[in-house]
Amino acid sequence: MDTKTVVVRKDGVKGVVIKDSFANCGLNEIAVVYEGKTSSLSTNIDELDVIGPENAVVDTEKCGADKGEERCIFMVMSSNGSKCERFGSLRHDLIFQKDQITANREPTELFPNCQL
Repeated sequence: MDTKTVVVRKDGVKGVVIKDSFANCGLNEIAVVYEGKTSSLSTNIDELDVIGPENAVVDTEKCGADKGEERCIFMVMSSNGSKCERFGSLRHDLIFQKDQITANREPTELFPNCQL
């Protein structure tokens, strides 16, 4: 299953698939960050239904670009514009460097409820 795919467990809890960067998942398992959590949980693929792609779109105001500590740590700016790396390839780098940047908000809600 692709990263940044929104899934729902049989109990109705939604989450987003991320790369299993730490090789915690067993056979037939994927890493999922569930709504209300900041870390991933290894989940059997058979327990999940696919909703679709996550498709988070950065809104610099709603993501807190000018709000100091209220800025989302996953909002990344580049010459190509801004993008959300919450479930992308920079996820763990941004989390592990959180104490070195001004941004401090690490949302637990799924998009778009993660925005201010």
